[in-house]
Amino acid sequence: MPIEHIDYCFVCGKKNPIGLHAVVRREKDKIIGEFISKKEHEGPRGLVHGGLIAALVDEVMVYLAHTVISPGQDTPTASLSIRFHKPVPTGKKIILEAITTGKHSKLIQAQASVRFEDGTLVAKAEGKFIIINTELKDFKK
Repeated sequence: MPIEHIDYCFVCGKKNPIGLHAVVRREKDKIIGEFISKKEHEGPRGLVHGGLIAALVDEVMVYLAHTVISPGQDTPTASLSIRFHKPVPTGKKIILEAITTGKHSKLIQAQASVRFEDGTLVAKAEGKFIIINTELKDFKK
């Protein structure tokens, strides 16, 4: 099922000229993402910058909260923790997956994993996301 993306989102926005252009989609009650890095995404020689991996897992968990758990509501990140297991060479495809682990009042908890196409674990993350009113007139310009 396709997800309505924000055109200029840094991670998934198709119109963002400096964005990552990750592909994110919903599959039942989870979110799947795919990403192939470029040389410009390098941190240590030949490896993807860890901050980009963190941005990718944040993205799939936010979309999980925003589309599966609390449709139509904005769900910004309250906290994010990530554990890296393997470095990611630039140009290698990674698969992201996010699932819900809990919901309490205005707080959604989620987990995400990053794997190579062969299933090798690259990173795991946990996040908490706040459900807020979509009337963010003070923030939107």
